[in-house]
Amino acid sequence: MPTIIDIELFLEQVRKFISLGKIDFLPSSKNKYALSNLGISFDDAFALVIDLTAMNYYRGPNPDHKFPKQQVWEFGLENIFQENEKPMSDLYIKLAIRKRKEPKETDILMMSFHSAERAMRFPYRGNRV
Repeated sequence: MPTIIDIELFLEQVRKFISLGKIDFLPSSKNKYALSNLGISFDDAFALVIDLTAMNYYRGPNPDHKFPKQQVWEFGLENIFQENEKPMSDLYIKLAIRKRKEPKETDILMMSFHSAERAMRFPYRGNRV
């Protein structure tokens, strides 16, 4: 498990990519539904990511199941979908720093941004969400 410093260093990189506009969002039906349900834009979703801390850390880094060379980090925010009961009231966020071949650059990829499908445990909070 990464240390709080490791998590904060990752999030610092994420914030840097966001500030440079080097961002991408996987437009899955779950992700698009979450944006619509919350009434927010793609840019608003990244604004929420800017405020993540080690206290929002869920798990990772782990190899992505589709692209094993790419490491994914998972985070959560509590009670975002207030009409749902736990754990589905929480927002699940999966991020990866992606090295693209064409064009040759690095960016932050938001792979998941949707209602949690299972309870998330935040190890640096010591409680269940």
